[in-house]
Amino acid sequence: MNPEGSQFHYKNMLQGTEIIATKPVLLSDYRQKHERLITMIENATHNANATLINFSDNRCFENVCEVISTAKGEPIMKDSDHFRSYYITNYLTVLDQIIAATKH
Repeated sequence: MNPEGSQFHYKNMLQGTEIIATKPVLLSDYRQKHERLITMIENATHNANATLINFSDNRCFENVCEVISTAKGEPIMKDSDHFRSYYITNYLTVLDQIIAATKH
């Protein structure tokens, strides 16, 4: 699962040269809004005995999903639903399980 949307797009954080919107997203709000789809994905993953790569494990802390990286103060997404490479490299350790699985 990956909280996404227009609030993550850097263009929506700016007004001219001023930063105007960097309010975090609540994971509970995202899950509630997309409950039907999330339930379908979680059920399909369970039924297939597969592993769900849950980006929110790294992106959200205590229900809060930041839209700005804490280390660099930059947007974590390059648009509304694609991560910037800096964020992937430094924060998304949940992806390490994919690399580890290929080594066995």
